[in-house]
Amino acid sequence: MRAPQPVQTITTLFQSNTKLTRAMTDRLVRVLDGHSAAVHAVCMTHDGAYCMTASADRTIKLWNPHKTDSNKPSITNKDPALCVQTYSGAHGYAVLDLAITQDKAQFASVGEDKTAFVWDVASMRVLRRIPAHNHRINAVAYNKHDTVLYTASYDGSVKCWDLRAQHLRDPIQSMTDFKDSVTSLAQTEYSIIAGSVDGYVRIYDMRRGLMQADYLHDPITSVITSPDARSYLASIMTSKLRLVSIEAGKLLKEYAGHVHQSYKVEAGFESDDQHVLSGSEDGSLYHYSLLTGQLAYVTRQAHYKEISSVSCHPSSPMFITASYDGLGKVWMKEI
Repeated sequence: MRAPQPVQTITTLFQSNTKLTRAMTDRLVRVLDGHSAAVHAVCMTHDGAYCMTASADRTIKLWNPHKTDSNKPSITNKDPALCVQTYSGAHGYAVLDLAITQDKAQFASVGEDKTAFVWDVASMRVLRRIPAHNHRINAVAYNKHDTVLYTASYDGSVKCWDLRAQHLRDPIQSMTDFKDSVTSLAQTEYSIIAGSVDGYVRIYDMRRGLMQADYLHDPITSVITSPDARSYLASIMTSKLRLVSIEAGKLLKEYAGHVHQSYKVEAGFESDDQHVLSGSEDGSLYHYSLLTGQLAYVTRQAHYKEISSVSCHPSSPMFITASYDGLGKVWMKEI
């Protein structure tokens, strides 16, 4: 077990004097309007061309966030995004998370059913039903080659499923080091990273069979790896984000200003490599300077309920938010 060092101990990169000299704002472009209940997760495809949302209404929707549905009236003063497809009939309870393969041909969804479903995007068929856990499944992720599926559950475990196998009765590996619910998953090329309510982020090196534990002291609802896969960003239920080096376990930066005390709240790395974005329980969007840790700007009342999930475009200043108000929203950062 290792504990991240104090915030003052940072790398040379974070000692640079970065100044924010230009005003920035978020422009609402389109609204993902189609769910009848809270949206728990939004996930962009790896190229940023499409996105998917998972909802408490037991459905998953595929959207083109770049196109407007001209046949649908808007419930707001912004254009509705084009809903390409709705996936239903598999989940009997709320869908809490989803993951999309690199080629966009398949996706996996999990939720309160205790079962993981693997879908074919084009045919809308369920390809695999995996009775994965004894309690609700909070998070799901693919490995970098889309051959292994990871599931994380309220039962305090992470399980690994070989999708190349003909039958999936048993996982190829189970990680049961957690003392409480496992809320989130992220991955690097050879590692799986799991955040838990027990205050630990555990990093499993799947090649070497090693586990490292970073104690962040407070419940964690989201983890995401940086674009260079050298650090992770954890959302903590004390209204903080913590950026931690994967290799050294050093706390690089801490970000505070948003509200995160009761609900799942996610954060993300923006495509400019200069900012991190966080949702908030007050319905606002908070942008922080990656290097200085300072709050860069806030978009107030982005949603009228808590923002549960964010997904940033890999190369453009676009990002998508999802909320317990039942909507997703497409934003463009403007300078």
